[in-house]
Amino acid sequence: DVVRIAPEIPGRIVNIHPKLEIGGIIPAGEILFEIDPRDFQARYDQSKASVSQLRNTIERLKKQYAIDQERLKTFKSTRTLAKAEYNRVKHLYERDKVGTQSRVDNSEMAYNSANDAYAQLSQSVDLFPIRINEAEDGLASSEAMARLSKTNLERTKVSVPFDARVKTVTLEQGQYVSTG
Repeated sequence: DVVRIAPEIPGRIVNIHPKLEIGGIIPAGEILFEIDPRDFQARYDQSKASVSQLRNTIERLKKQYAIDQERLKTFKSTRTLAKAEYNRVKHLYERDKVGTQSRVDNSEMAYNSANDAYAQLSQSVDLFPIRINEAEDGLASSEAMARLSKTNLERTKVSVPFDARVKTVTLEQGQYVSTG
């Protein structure tokens, strides 16, 4: 049987088996030739770092989500207290003529600020599940890229799973080869 061996990735040939010549016999599993792995190693390292970074991002988002859910309870309580204070001060001023309009206005501003802070944090908390899902989708994509990068790195070393006798050779050290 004649089997054509070709690279699955492009690159420069950096190593050739010493018996890769016409008539040479190469035992199963030995590397016939190697393509420069540096670019592929760098892509693999970069994709692993991206996976790690996204895992950390997801963990941070989950922790921040839990923290902000607790903070939201505090903000809700603060809003309730500010509203009660505003109503009390307003009622005292309007009905009993106790206090000043300035104090009523300040109480209303405090209530409005507390209400606004609660609304903003509530919106942020509502968006956390979406942000976590987006990060998890990014992680899945990065993990796929890491697997592809690892596969391409492994493809820099071309070998055969059987004992082979070389019939023809069309490559040489330093040559740039294309896929296939």
